[in-house]
Amino acid sequence: GNRGPGHLAVQMAHRKGAMVATTVPPSCIHWMVYIGANRVINFREKDWTEHFKGQDFDLILDCVGWATTLEEIDRAAEVLCAGGQYISISNFECFDALGESTERNGRFFKAMVAKADSEDLDALVSWIAYGDLDVFVDQLCPLAEVRHALRESVSGQCRGKVLLCQCSTAKAVPHHFRPRVAAGSRVSSSTMRAWQCFSWEPDFSQAVKGLVCADSSPLPAPSQGQALVRVHFAAADPWDAHLLTGTHSNVLPAPAFPFVPGFDAAGEVVELGSGCSKLEVGDKVVLCLGLRESLCKEADFGPAGAFAEYCVCPE
Repeated sequence: GNRGPGHLAVQMAHRKGAMVATTVPPSCIHWMVYIGANRVINFREKDWTEHFKGQDFDLILDCVGWATTLEEIDRAAEVLCAGGQYISISNFECFDALGESTERNGRFFKAMVAKADSEDLDALVSWIAYGDLDVFVDQLCPLAEVRHALRESVSGQCRGKVLLCQCSTAKAVPHHFRPRVAAGSRVSSSTMRAWQCFSWEPDFSQAVKGLVCADSSPLPAPSQGQALVRVHFAAADPWDAHLLTGTHSNVLPAPAFPFVPGFDAAGEVVELGSGCSKLEVGDKVVLCLGLRESLCKEADFGPAGAFAEYCVCPE
């Protein structure tokens, strides 16, 4: 519950009136209670499946990829009510264990991959603007420190997000952080700095070492209905680790190497392709680049993620 998606899910469920239980490292227990969790388990001391066994939860959201075997799936099923759902946003091994069926003992196991949706992003921005959702930032790292940011994002110790920014040195930030950025100038170069992945490497530490920072990567050009965005902030997420290691190659679209990692970002529109009607140059935007947008040659502007000075996204 303490990492990026988890701490947001806790708040959203709490504001919907749900009874929220979560697991965190000991350093995050009091913080979880503060942001809305009703029951918090120190996963270093207690087995959550034993602690919550028989308590008929409606939903388990797995943000870390916990269930990978039938034995673990059966243990999770004993926490859920009849018809309850276990949804993973971090792995798909539970599907491999279950075979063709997603049902186990009257409980349902599913996986979910984020898909870019402007209406959803608009709603999240509105909640944040009105104080209904707080985005906590654990670390703010320069773009040059992508390797460090990725290691921190999978460490399990973060309180909220690990962000990359267009700054020269790491900055200490309050956990409750609302980024403010000044308006930038128009694009004056045909190249940019971007981190690239040239191949999948099963070992995460080796995959991170294999990332290459290209100082003269071609600047992507927006086509019809697309916007070129100067990236001010990009999130380093555990999903990026999956992309670097090829963990879910059975469900991921075939990547076009080299690709630029990074799904989530915020920045400023600096150029528009033809046919754009919703955005204007200078608009501040938040982005959720989907798997296809980030990895595939089939995408008109791919493969280009957010670990760069600029990226292109659909309007």
